[in-house]
Order: sequence, then C-alpha cells, then structure tokens
Amino acid sequence: MRRALFGLTALLFATGGLGCASLGNLCGSAFHQPSLTFERVEIRDLSLAGATIDLHFLLHNDNPVAVSLASLAYDFRVENHPVISGHPANGVQVRANGVSDLSFPAHVAFAQLASTVQVFLTKDVASYTASGSVGVRTPVGIVTFPLSHTGTFKVPKLPTIQVQPPKLTRLSITGAHLNVPIVVHNRNAFALPFNGLATQVTLSGAPVVAPAIAPQSALAANQSRVINLGADVNFLQSGLAVANAIRSKRVVLGLHGALTVAGLRVPIDLNKVVNLQ
Repeated sequence: MRRALFGLTALLFATGGLGCASLGNLCGSAFHQPSLTFERVEIRDLSLAGATIDLHFLLHNDNPVAVSLASLAYDFRVENHPVISGHPANGVQVRANGVSDLSFPAHVAFAQLASTVQVFLTKDVASYTASGSVGVRTPVGIVTFPLSHTGTFKVPKLPTIQVQPPKLTRLSITGAHLNVPIVVHNRNAFALPFNGLATQVTLSGAPVVAPAIAPQSALAANQSRVINLGADVNFLQSGLAVANAIRSKRVVLGLHGALTVAGLRVPIDLNKVVNLQ
C-alpha cells in the first residue's frame, strides 16, 4: 500500500498535479535524500604509454520510489592535467530501495603529462583528483550533491640495464672478439615489447665494431634477460694501447646508445673500467 501511494504521488508530481506543499510527508521526513559514496578505483590496460582509470561511485536510494540521474558536472585530473572522462548517461535509474554503480572511465596518455613519456615514467606514483556534482531527479525535484575523490596509482617503470664484465672469446695478433652481456630487467607486471638495441662501443677510447641487436620476443612480466652484444676489435685500427689493454684483460668500456622497448628509447651511457673474463 505504501509503495503504491508513493508511486501515485510521484506520478502526480511529475505531471504537475501536486506541488511540494501538497506532498506532505514525502517532502518532509519521509523522503530520504539519495547519497553518493566512493566505492573503488580500477586500473586497466596499463602500459608504458598510458592506462585506463575507472572510478566507481555508489548511488544509494533508500526510498520506496525510483530516482534517476538528471545532471553531471565532472572534472578528472592526473598530476593536475585535465583528462577527458566518460560518465553514466542522464536518465540512469536507481530502483526503489536500491544501489547503482556509477562508473567514470578515463584513458590517460602519459605523453600528455610531462615533457616526455620517459620523464613521466621516472615517477614512483602519480596523483589524480575527481570533482564535480551529481544531480538526481526525485519526486521532490532535482537533488544535487558534490562528487569528490583523490588518490594515487603506481607509475609503470622503464626497464633497468646492467652491464656485466665482457668475455674475451677470441684473441689473435691482429684482433679480438668480445661478448658484452647486457642484463635487461622488466620491472612491470605486464610484458614489454623488445624493439632492439643499438649502441656505440669503445674500448679504452677506441671505437670497435658492434652490430645492433635486432628485435626479440617480448620481455615477460618481471623478467630479466641477458643480451650478448658482440664487439670485434681490429688492432691495426684501434692501436697498440688497446691491444695491450685487452691482453692485460683490463679495459675502459664505453657504451653510448639506447635500448628500445614498447617504442620508447631507454638511454645507455656508460664509461667504466672492467676486467675481461
């Protein structure tokens, strides 16, 4: 009986048959204002290029009549940069004595948040803020209340690069061949496409021939991979000092180039004294 009375009252109000003064208890303590609470954040499609961030809010309606979404004003920012976000359509209904999930998805392109993607990826976390208001159409008119939430999410990481001592695999009067092991570690919980490695190699200041590493299979989540960079030394070109350094198995190794993963360049800039294995 009570539900039927509320349904009739709502119909009369919507058609202009009743004003708030005529609604009695429905305009007063008998009507409970709907409420909006933050429920959860969901990070999807995370990569070095960007992520999709879904904010979920719960709209509570503990009245015996349905209410519907009438208006939305929503602003979503990451690191104080505005990001275009989706939102529920006007007219979405919350049933009587029910709860509805309102989802606000936003795709964040990291390149838009810093001078370069690489600069943004040096952060540990990024902050976001959501603000605005929600208008709900009820039998007593449109009720508006604020929407607000702040939080952070972990920023994906560029892989780390570590150079292990080179291995002398061939030595002759005219030259030598070395393998330079480069350990690449993917610090993310998702795979990274490996697009190749190209670097200039020097031994004790003299340039040597080191072919680029071609693209390989993707680096699995949290995987470390050893990439052997081959270097050929011609003593006639590099000089006696380099030949003597290699024979003594102590050289200054220089690497200047980049590893490319997921289309991003990870610089390699190294000069260090190493002992040849």
